[in-house]
Amino acid sequence: MAKGSQGLVFHVRRLSDNKDFALKFIQPKDIYDYNNIKNEVALMMLCEEEDSILKCIDAYDFKERLWVFLEMMDVGAMTQMLEERRGNMDEKICAYIIRKTLEGIKYLHSRGIVHRDIKSDNILVNKKGDIKIADFGYAT
Repeated sequence: MAKGSQGLVFHVRRLSDNKDFALKFIQPKDIYDYNNIKNEVALMMLCEEEDSILKCIDAYDFKERLWVFLEMMDVGAMTQMLEERRGNMDEKICAYIIRKTLEGIKYLHSRGIVHRDIKSDNILVNKKGDIKIADFGYAT
């Protein structure tokens, strides 16, 4: 379990195929917050074919919480990686991360979507080396 900016995040496994996901429980503060979170989920689902955008698998409104199932990014945020490496990262790795991030931004802009919060906290990595843009809370 981890604590995200909007709620608790759990590592869950689908029993039918043993596939791992991140399950984010979000308790909206009010109707405005609820609508913003629904907008964030909808924008992510619009981008499901782009490899550089975090996949939102499904979302449910149940017991006054939003349950959002996301693609598992088991390494975490770039911020964490940079802190662990004390800012030292190979130039080729940096170039790869920047290229994948820019591919995601280019895709978003081609769909008329502006993320508005690109930062290392919102660039996620998994053990396979995939780089994904996450957190569409400020996107429009």
